Amino acid sequence: MISWLHNEPDRSEGVLKAAGWQPVTVLHDYWVRATTTGEADCSQCGRPCHCPGLLLRLPGDRGPSDW
Repeated sequence: MISWLHNEPDRSEGVLKAAGWQPVTVLHDYWVRATTTGEADCSQCGRPCHCPGLLLRLPGDRGPSDW
């Protein structure tokens, strides 16, 4: 799961963590491609978006090493 990290108070990060999702890593400039190749705009940066994405996982989820 990727959570958009931005400066507004309604971030999904808190809800996801409360539901048991655990942070794995921050993906810097994660949304750049989506905001340069498509029609998406960032409400924080405009276009391109330089906001990071937070990669989260549920404990017990199978990862690539389990495939």
